[in-house]
Amino acid sequence: MASAQGSNHGGTGGHGLPVTIDSINAGLTCAEILGKYNQGDAFFTKDALQRVLSQLDDLKAGKLKDNKMYIPNIKGFEVEIDLQPGTAIFIDGRCHHGDRREGPYIYYRSLQRMADYADMPDFGRQKAFLSFAVLYPPPGLGPFPVPSVTFKELSEAFNERAQTWDTSEHHQQLQKHLEAHPAVLHNVKKIVAFACGTMATGATIIQRTVLQHVMVLGLQKIITKIQATAPTSPSKLPPPDTEESKGKAVDTEESKGKAVDTRPQLIAQDPAYWPVDKQMLAAANITVMDDPRALLEVTNDSVVVSIDANAPIEHIIIDLARPAAIIWSGLMHGPHVRPTNVPLGWPIIKASRFHEVLRDEYTELKLQPNNDLRNMVLYVRKEVSK
Repeated sequence: MASAQGSNHGGTGGHGLPVTIDSINAGLTCAEILGKYNQGDAFFTKDALQRVLSQLDDLKAGKLKDNKMYIPNIKGFEVEIDLQPGTAIFIDGRCHHGDRREGPYIYYRSLQRMADYADMPDFGRQKAFLSFAVLYPPPGLGPFPVPSVTFKELSEAFNERAQTWDTSEHHQQLQKHLEAHPAVLHNVKKIVAFACGTMATGATIIQRTVLQHVMVLGLQKIITKIQATAPTSPSKLPPPDTEESKGKAVDTEESKGKAVDTRPQLIAQDPAYWPVDKQMLAAANITVMDDPRALLEVTNDSVVVSIDANAPIEHIIIDLARPAAIIWSGLMHGPHVRPTNVPLGWPIIKASRFHEVLRDEYTELKLQPNNDLRNMVLYVRKEVSK
């Protein structure tokens, strides 16, 4: 009879993979992950993100018991994570981005990583079903080029780009596309931007990322103009059983004589931001939010901008909502992927959910390529016919 060790390591499968208990469990887990994805199960939910945010807040306040977090995986099982610097259940192989300057931070796993589990130093079945986890950055990262650019210098560069953007061909093209869809955009309340990047490194101002933030400001102007001329929508009427709908007096900013800002709120999230970035964005009335707070702000009445994110933002957004419009630039996961650790004959990812949603529910509007804005594409949600 073969020993336990022999049964775990005796031979290889037809795909050249060692036949071990771990490899069998991993293959079964991968097949289950892909099956859940192919049937449309959500891997990212606002409830799960809110729960991890609450625990992160407790950790920062010194209230997290034994430094242990509990994160639900995609099967609903709560996985315990012992948060200790220098240890991690996943290996974050991305570039040394801003979220890795300090910790802890949320590590979002792409479908590819979940399926091939290449980011797991030790395979664990319940851990493999995690779509995100909380990690401390590994020791020895850096040094990071802290910006020496002053707020005055960055502000001058920002305002200069803003002036040229308003008269640029790219701005006019974006405005033309958006103005053709007033019914979809008239109720937009927020513009949420991800991964627009730090605007300075060392003594250098990064013009590309400055323009990306300027474009977010430009979007606000365009949508505000659309909303000022669009017909009133039933969705803007007070819901039933509110004090206003019952005819009772309601104190509002307008009734108190205060000016009301009706423009869509601007929100930005990028862990790469330095203090000078946050100061500049605050001056431009762009609210910077830490992860995952900006994700929790994404709704059907929002516009999402994502520029070359190195997290699976496209998957997360489509799981959370159907934004009115999406401006996208970056690598999309799909459309067909076979994880490297899965033998032939096992399920494959039939198509990127992001691609499917964009194809079926959005109108694609190409934007002229721009060296600073990359190859951006605008997607506007299709109107639902009555």
